[in-house]
Amino acid sequence: MNLSFPKDWNDCSVSQLEQVASVLIDCAERSDRFHPFDMREVKVALFFLMSELKIVEGLTLNNKGEEAYVVSHPSVKEPFYLELWKLNSFIDGVIDTETLQYEKPEKEQDGVFDWLDDENHSGPLLFPYEKVTTNGRFPLSKRTYKGVAPLMQDFTWQRYRHCQDWIEEYLRRENIRIHAVKKARGCPADSPLHREVITATKEVDDARAAFLSEIVTGRDDKDYLFRGFDKVKWQVILFWWSEQMHYLHSTYPRCFKKQRFKGKKPHNPFELYTRTIATMEKYLGLDEDKVNGQTYTLVLQHLEDMAKESEEIEKMKAKH
Repeated sequence: MNLSFPKDWNDCSVSQLEQVASVLIDCAERSDRFHPFDMREVKVALFFLMSELKIVEGLTLNNKGEEAYVVSHPSVKEPFYLELWKLNSFIDGVIDTETLQYEKPEKEQDGVFDWLDDENHSGPLLFPYEKVTTNGRFPLSKRTYKGVAPLMQDFTWQRYRHCQDWIEEYLRRENIRIHAVKKARGCPADSPLHREVITATKEVDDARAAFLSEIVTGRDDKDYLFRGFDKVKWQVILFWWSEQMHYLHSTYPRCFKKQRFKGKKPHNPFELYTRTIATMEKYLGLDEDKVNGQTYTLVLQHLEDMAKESEEIEKMKAKH
């Protein structure tokens, strides 16, 4: 029996990305203040899901007196023991097989799913779906579109800004929905709190549909064609979007530098958009329509260059 697992996000197939998404969603939905979300639980669930091992019997003692699961696998005729320490060694990458106690290794080892915790990468770099289909009520109302180009290379500045605005709006509405769900727990189904959940859920769906329409079609989704989009596929797309932001942050660090605001609220997306247009008009002699039509990476590169030039001028002034 050969157990193999993806080594990072970009090593995952689409089905494996969806497995990660489904497990994360399931663990997040079952968590509460008494059972907080645990990433290790996600990794254990993924180990069994991706390995195709099925638990036949819960924790028991094997013939050596060790705690173990009785498991089965399609390639093995009879069920067999999976010792708990072996499972832990897969997940954590560190265990003394004699004492069954965790020890700090001489050389750092990674668990099979440690890449899920990588702060520098949080998703696949390329858009995972070749085609995206809307969730129409009837077969004839469904529409299929091509997936997003690598690194969003055909995005204009306006399309990129719209995507940014809608994902931020989606996150804002999703936080409101989560808060509403928590307040409504234990209340009657016809209570005002449950109606708040229904309203908040619809608003989240609208924001998600608008974002999906922008990234897939480059147009406003006035008819909300992407409403009711599959939640697992949506989570996979969120993985991808997060990785796009990591990539842009590393490529244009000055454009994405976290700013400190003393006594002021951070600029909202529209203010950032307005300031960018004004800057481009001043330094490049372009009007708003021309800026909006520029490739978004070209605009970011101009902003990066101007920020770098400004830093160098400030350094020169400091020396004198």
